[in-house]
Amino acid sequence: MAKVRRKSIMVVDDNASIREIIARALREEGYTVVTARDGFDALNKTAKRTFDLVFLDISLPGQSGLDVLSKLNSIHPLTPVIILTAVQDVAYEKVAMRRQAVAYLRKPCGVGEITEMANRMLSRRRGRKMKETVALKNKR
Repeated sequence: MAKVRRKSIMVVDDNASIREIIARALREEGYTVVTARDGFDALNKTAKRTFDLVFLDISLPGQSGLDVLSKLNSIHPLTPVIILTAVQDVAYEKVAMRRQAVAYLRKPCGVGEITEMANRMLSRRRGRKMKETVALKNKR
């Protein structure tokens, strides 16, 4: 019997407490979680592997989360990125969506909201992949 690969999520936030609370909640949901403290760390980790989902803070030291979002999309265009931020500016949200963020969550938000968003995003991706697989099999 083939081993089922657990979905992997990267959490990028410069606040260690927030990063670890989110990571712990997602691990309890059964996901493999990798954390990154800033954009450079995140880009380095995505150069080595692909993630099924990324939670990305906008306010990061060194480079903005919006710049990291653009770079992530150029490296892994099919990986959904959810912006998670305390920035209360609609202009940032519009820019994030233009740069292909799939959702924009404002802090403070509960871990339940984060895990629910992860479950919803990853079940959608699984459904889309299953449909693509069925479509390919039907073409044969």
